Amino acid sequence: GTGTARLLLKMALRPELEAMRFIGTDYFPDMVELAARNAKESGLAGRVEILHADVHAIPFSDQSASVVLSRSTIHHWAQPARALWEIYRVLQPGGLALIHDVRRDSNPQALMEFNQLRKSAGVGASRSGEKYTTEESRRVGAEAGLANRCMISAPTRGPASLGVELRIVR
Repeated sequence: GTGTARLLLKMALRPELEAMRFIGTDYFPDMVELAARNAKESGLAGRVEILHADVHAIPFSDQSASVVLSRSTIHHWAQPARALWEIYRVLQPGGLALIHDVRRDSNPQALMEFNQLRKSAGVGASRSGEKYTTEESRRVGAEAGLANRCMISAPTRGPASLGVELRIVR
């Protein structure tokens, strides 16, 4: 779910990551088109590739990715356990996947501040009702067969108390 690819492009611009190749995927063709246009306009089209893909059937060979990053997408996945397994499948040995999303059981103060920031940026409020709780995220990791490889982080205070992070290590 690379969306507009803004995060991917920011990462690709970091000097310490200049040796890396970046691939963004999205399920929606209009987002793929927009992300590809953003990559081209940023001058990064040679290092950043945008593909139409479904997280439930990632079009990469086994153990082909060193890092997988997903932000604010897990609640959109039709079969989250299958998607997590697919992400694990493409990770190289020693590879890392970080899946982060706002959670339904987030700290109310953090959610309020987050939504104020979104409003000031002209973006609608995050609807936490569609998100997973910390326990639901843990259950999805277990259903994927990754209980021993999927660490869940869900702080209760501070800015990070807004979300949940699933960290998968191969």
